[in-house]
Amino acid sequence: VGKTGKVYALDNQLVNVAALWARAKIRRLKNLKIVLADARETGLPSESIDTVFICDAFHEFGDNEGTLKELHRVLRPDGTLSIWDESEKKAHKNIGIALPLNLFSLEVQDKALIKLKKLG
Repeated sequence: VGKTGKVYALDNQLVNVAALWARAKIRRLKNLKIVLADARETGLPSESIDTVFICDAFHEFGDNEGTLKELHRVLRPDGTLSIWDESEKKAHKNIGIALPLNLFSLEVQDKALIKLKKLG
């Protein structure tokens, strides 16, 4: 993200947020904002994020559709959502959840990784 970019790290578990906060302090990271929130209600401003990356967690979210709607809201126009899951089978399942909502188009699928582009 360079020197002027910002990274938001979101988790809904306080222990994970605390551990990340401690590691960020040790490394003196200034462009990392740690957010304790559910992915369905991030509290982030609308159209404020360029890219969302979810690594091996999307299958754990209780409300995938609600999460996708929230991510669509916070992504800027033409923003990207990348989801890496633990298997190609789960990637196919994630495509089946995301595309019928008509919020994203599929840009790339590479085994367990899917890259979606925000629509509208």
